[in-house]
Amino acid sequence: MVAVTFDSYPPWQQIDDYANIAVTTTAGTLTAAVTEYRCLKKFAHGARGCDDALSVKDALLQTHKEVLKAFGGGQNIVDIFTGKASVATIARGLGVVFEYRRPFVEKYIKSPDPNRRKAAEILAAPSTDVLARFAYAFIGLDCNGFVGNYLRQFPSLAGLTEQHAPSQWYKSLPAANFRKNVAEFEVGDVVIASNFAHIGVVDSPGHYNQVDIAQSGGKIMYSSHKITKGSVKDRGTLFTIDKPSGGFAGCPTVYVARAVSNTAHGHVAGYEARG
Repeated sequence: MVAVTFDSYPPWQQIDDYANIAVTTTAGTLTAAVTEYRCLKKFAHGARGCDDALSVKDALLQTHKEVLKAFGGGQNIVDIFTGKASVATIARGLGVVFEYRRPFVEKYIKSPDPNRRKAAEILAAPSTDVLARFAYAFIGLDCNGFVGNYLRQFPSLAGLTEQHAPSQWYKSLPAANFRKNVAEFEVGDVVIASNFAHIGVVDSPGHYNQVDIAQSGGKIMYSSHKITKGSVKDRGTLFTIDKPSGGFAGCPTVYVARAVSNTAHGHVAGYEARG
């Protein structure tokens, strides 16, 4: 087990890891990138939903009886095609896609389902970027997926994961964890839209009313913003993001809260990322 800290693995590093996924295959190591926002809820932050991805997921399961086991179980394959999977889970899943690509192509290259046919056409092409094109077409990450997969590496106060919505983070975190001033911000704090439609994570402390936010909203992205303190509402202080981007564009007022235990100036001893 390898200890993880906010110093050794800041949020921006996770963005880079999703953009550079190494997949072990019988043809050697292939690469893929997950850079797009994907969410089961259609049109959230411009998302097109996951209907096409879920159709391909079901087709993969029908390709061979060993596919489910190869993915590591049902939760893994569902997470991959619904915007919830970790880098390690996606890498494993893409390896399975490559391994079973030939029977998938044979079964679905003439499928009446346009999504399955598109997947088969991608996998039929003999190129080194085959998994990159498959991932771009069918795999993404939603806001909870990004934040949850990052913070689950550290001791969480509320046992929250990528499966929990922003409203659940807001309700489950202790009231004392909500920040009252920008100067209190630390790396790893969650940034929760006040309408509970989006969540991100602080990538740098709030010096000089400036904060860097890592998120998946529109795209998996990193951005720097001026942020100002507003009124106290409900459980915490409302802050306003100047010129918001990504998922915060639709709601620039946010709550900021400490999400993990044993913090010390943003440095947290955590756990090895899951595979």
